Amino acid sequence: MIKLILVKDWSHFGNRTTNFIVNKYMSKFISLLHVDEWKRVQAIITPAFTSSKIKRMFNLINECGNRSVKEFSKLANLSEIINLKIRFGAYSLDVIASVAYAAKANTNEHETSKFATSAKDFLQFPIYRVLATLLLPSSLLEYFQFSIFKPEAMEYFVNMSKKLIEERKKSSTKYDDFLQMMIDVESTHINNDDFKDINEPNFTSETNEEIEANTKKVLKFSSREKKLLEDEIVAQSLLFLFAAYETTSTTLTSIFYLLAVHSNIQDKLYEECKKHFQSNDNISYEQLNNCDYLQAVISETLRYFPSASAAERETTSEYTFEHRNLHLEKGKLVWIPIYAIHYNPEFHPEPEIFRPERFLPENIHKIKPYTYLPFGAGPRNCIGMRLALTTIKTLTAKLILKYRFVRCEETIFPPQFEIYSVGLLQMKPTKIQIEKRN
Repeated sequence: MIKLILVKDWSHFGNRTTNFIVNKYMSKFISLLHVDEWKRVQAIITPAFTSSKIKRMFNLINECGNRSVKEFSKLANLSEIINLKIRFGAYSLDVIASVAYAAKANTNEHETSKFATSAKDFLQFPIYRVLATLLLPSSLLEYFQFSIFKPEAMEYFVNMSKKLIEERKKSSTKYDDFLQMMIDVESTHINNDDFKDINEPNFTSETNEEIEANTKKVLKFSSREKKLLEDEIVAQSLLFLFAAYETTSTTLTSIFYLLAVHSNIQDKLYEECKKHFQSNDNISYEQLNNCDYLQAVISETLRYFPSASAAERETTSEYTFEHRNLHLEKGKLVWIPIYAIHYNPEFHPEPEIFRPERFLPENIHKIKPYTYLPFGAGPRNCIGMRLALTTIKTLTAKLILKYRFVRCEETIFPPQFEIYSVGLLQMKPTKIQIEKRN
C-alpha cells in the first residue's frame, strides 16, 4: 500500500493537509502546495538540490563545520557538559545563513545577532501556538492570521529575503546559494549533469521506481515557462529555514547521543574517518561520500530516531485499493506510521538495537523497499535530503576525528521525548561530555 500511495499511484495522493495555512507565505510552501501547483514549483526548484549544485556549495558547508569544531574545542577545554541540540542548532543556522543567503551568521559566536535571535524566535513554538494550530478551525486561524510562527520573526525574514532579492537582481555578482538559484531560474536550464544527478539515488534505500517517478516530474515541466514570483521565492526561503534547521540539528543530536552511549560504534566510525581523512580540516565532498560506515551510522540513526514520526497524504480523487477492497473518497487523509514501520521486527530484526551494519553495502539489499522512510518516498518526498545528508555528514566526520563523546551523569538513558513537537520526533534536552582525542 505504501508503494501505491507514495510512488506508483502518487498523483491520487498528491496533496497534503493545509488546515493550518494562515498567510500567503505559508500557502506557498512547496511542501503544502496543491499537487497541480506543486508540480510546477518542484520542477523549477529540483535542479537546485542536485549533487552538482550541492558540491558547489560544499565549501560553504565546510567552513561552517570548521567554525563549529572550534566552538566544541572551547567546550572540551572547559570539560563542560553540553546540550547537543543548542550546539547543533547553532551549526544548522550557520549553514542555512551561508547556503540560503550567502551570509556568515556564525551563530556560535554571535548568539545575540539579529539573524540569530530572529531565527531562534522563528523556530521556537510555544505550546499555546502549537495547540491552537492543531485544535482551532482553519477559518478562525486565518481570520486572526495566527500560526505556529511568531509574526515578528517571520516579518524579519520576509523583509530580509525581499531586500536580498532586490539587491541580487540589480547586481552582477553571482552567489552559489539557494536564493540565487531561485532568482536565476528563468535564465537557467537543466543540463546533462542535472539530469544525471536527478537519476541518482537520494539515499540508501531509494528504489528504481522512485528514481523514475522523480525524473518524470522534472522532465514533464522542464519545457514550460520557468519563473518564481517574489512571494514564492520568499516562501521557499522561510520553509528552507524551518525544515533545514529541524532536520539537521535534530539528526545530529540523535547521532552523537547514540554514539556517546554506544562507544564501540563510535570507535568504528573514528577508525573509518581516520582512514579516509588526514585531518578534520582536510575533508572533500568525494571522500565524504565514500565513507560507508559514516553513511550507515546516519541511516541507522534515522531509522532509530526518524525526524518525522508519520507521513500524511490527502487523496486528490476517489481511489480504491482493489486487493484490500478499500475505497477512499476525495479529500481523505492517509497516514503512514513511519516510526511504527521502523520498529517493526518483521522489517528490521531486533529494531530496539542500534545497529549501523544494517545499512552497509553488503546488507542494504535485505531492507524491504518502503520500510525505511526517513525522508518519505516518491515524488513528494523531502526535496532537500541530499543537502541535509551532506551537512550532517560533514560535521559528524569533523567532530569524530577530533573529539570523543561520552555519557555523563546528566545523560538521560533511555531517551525521553517531547510531548509536543509539531509532528517531529524530538528528544528532551540531551546532555553529554566531550573529550579531545590524543
